[in-house]
Amino acid sequence: MSIADQDALRGAGLAHLLAISGLHMGIVGGLVFLLIWRGLSLIEPLALRGSVKKPAAAAALLACFAYLVISGASVSTQRAFIMAAVLFGAVLIDRTALSLRSLSIAMILILAMAPWSVLSPGFQMSFAATGALIASYERWQRRRRASAVPRRSQYVFWLQSLVVTSTVSSFATMPFALYHFSRVAGLGLIANLIAMPLVSLISAPSAAAALLLAPVGQDAWALRLFGLSLEAVLAVAHYFSQALPDRTLMFPAMPASCLALFTGAILFFCLLRSARAAWISSTLIAALSVLVWANAGIDRVHWAPSGEVFLEHKSGRVERIELIKGEGLGPLRFADLDVTRKCPAGAPCQMRLGPAQIGYDASAQALEITHVLSPSSTVLTWSEVSAENGISVELRGATIRRIEKLACGHRPWRSC
Repeated sequence: MSIADQDALRGAGLAHLLAISGLHMGIVGGLVFLLIWRGLSLIEPLALRGSVKKPAAAAALLACFAYLVISGASVSTQRAFIMAAVLFGAVLIDRTALSLRSLSIAMILILAMAPWSVLSPGFQMSFAATGALIASYERWQRRRRASAVPRRSQYVFWLQSLVVTSTVSSFATMPFALYHFSRVAGLGLIANLIAMPLVSLISAPSAAAALLLAPVGQDAWALRLFGLSLEAVLAVAHYFSQALPDRTLMFPAMPASCLALFTGAILFFCLLRSARAAWISSTLIAALSVLVWANAGIDRVHWAPSGEVFLEHKSGRVERIELIKGEGLGPLRFADLDVTRKCPAGAPCQMRLGPAQIGYDASAQALEITHVLSPSSTVLTWSEVSAENGISVELRGATIRRIEKLACGHRPWRSC
């Protein structure tokens, strides 16, 4: 896949389609479960004498395991398989498949197998989205059962489900995207509402049809339909990634305390039985987190091994300045930013960030950061940047603090 397509998917909030995770595992298992369940239901002697859901669940579980092995069994795919195994296992033992209890069992199993994954964005975002979705649909079902309004058609219910799923999952994963990547796709919700039906209703069934028809040599039309659907998804990604002038909305770096508050808001939303209490408590905690976040902005300077200098203002605005030509890479979260300024090669260069003056000495290949309100200053050399794979500096009050990288230490469960 080209870099432009990858950037477009990130800018439109559709990058989750590239990761083998719960979406793909759910599509694989769900298609096998649905086809076998409906197929066995057409065989009257079987349908009247036993539950046809159980063999369908067993077959879906085998399909998910085969997909796990074929895909390489990465950590995110293992997590998705465990969640799918809990879901289909619940069907086999006559328990509710989608519930917060099954979600908690999946979380316990994953943490027992890979405790370090709790710090990864994939773990946090997938469980936050799944928990919020289960809580939302449980309340929705209770409201539908208590309401005297007749049920609407399946098509209306499907459209409502699409909107609810995209909206809830977007808001549940947004705090983690902001914490880890300091950005969120401005039109990601609308892009997902358009792209996800293409993936679920065209891409996945045509891929499954191609797999089934390949042994008899009749898979060409299915693969062609599969390709057209993916081209349509890319077209959606390119359109919405370019719809905003800055492509993505930038925010100041979120402190860990704000992420903890946002997580608490999601937990209150999931665990409180009363919908009104859940909404009120979650909204108040989220508002408190936003208030703390708004007053936590810090000016930062990052000199990357690519030779570029990134000036991150406390407002969230980031300047990308080309200084020298390095052989390393810049931060991934700033990779698609436009170059703000190019300093002449081999010549001195002056920059300004909040209360600091930043000067580049071309002869010494050194960057001097001076605080205008105090005599404090620091000097960064290109040799240090290359050796440490990038250096970051924070401006806190009247001081300049160099951010020390965390030591790896001894971790018996996983090598550094």
